[in-house]
Formats: sequence, C-alpha cells, structure tokens
Amino acid sequence: GSSCLRIDAGEPVGWMSQGHFTTLQGKEYEFSGWILTEQTAAWDLCTVYFYADPAQPPIEAVHLKAPADQPWWTPFRVRLKAPAGAKSFQVMVTHGFPKGTMWVDELSLRALDTGEEIVVNGSYER
Repeated sequence: GSSCLRIDAGEPVGWMSQGHFTTLQGKEYEFSGWILTEQTAAWDLCTVYFYADPAQPPIEAVHLKAPADQPWWTPFRVRLKAPAGAKSFQVMVTHGFPKGTMWVDELSLRALDTGEEIVVNGSYER
C-alpha cells in the first residue's frame, strides 16, 4: 500500500482504539500486521483488553511487543482467545515510547471461526 501508521517518540503516552467489540468466552482471533521500528526499545505495540462489563476494569489484558530497532518491515501474527466471562474486547495501539519511530501497516484482527475482519481500515489507505 501507499500509506501506513507512523508513531513518533515524544508524543504523549496514549492509545488509539476503534471501540469495544462483542465476543464470547473461548472465541479465537488472529491479530496480524506488519511493523518497522527505528531507534526504539522493545515496546508494547498494542494491548488487547477483554471485558465482562466495559464499564468495569478489564478481566484480562494481552500485551503484544514491538521489536527493538528493527528497521525493516516484519510480519507479526498472534492468536488470541477470549477468557472465561469475556463479553467484549478492545484493541489499543499504544504510543509514548521514549525514542525512535514505529510504523505499522495491514493491521488485521480476524475471528477464526467466521473469518470476519474486525479492524476497519487496517491498511490506512483511507
């Protein structure tokens, strides 16, 4: 593609999210994409939070690390399983790392049983 998400160091610590998604306990997903990092330390690329109730703290958090200083596009692929009691989840791409730049592209979160794509515009082309 011609576009990707660039995240620079020094931006305030924070996250980007597309909201809460409904799930069922035991449902499995595959989270994948491409990442490139330059002059960075290992950092939580994103965190997936599972909730029994979105108004309450999450019942589980899964942290996915970005590689340290890896200046070439590298694919990643992780399987996730909704824990017991989970009714929704949220994917947050984090930023606020101390130095360097990170790029991500072709982000995908797909339900393994149906193939449904959950991430909207993970290629950052729109």
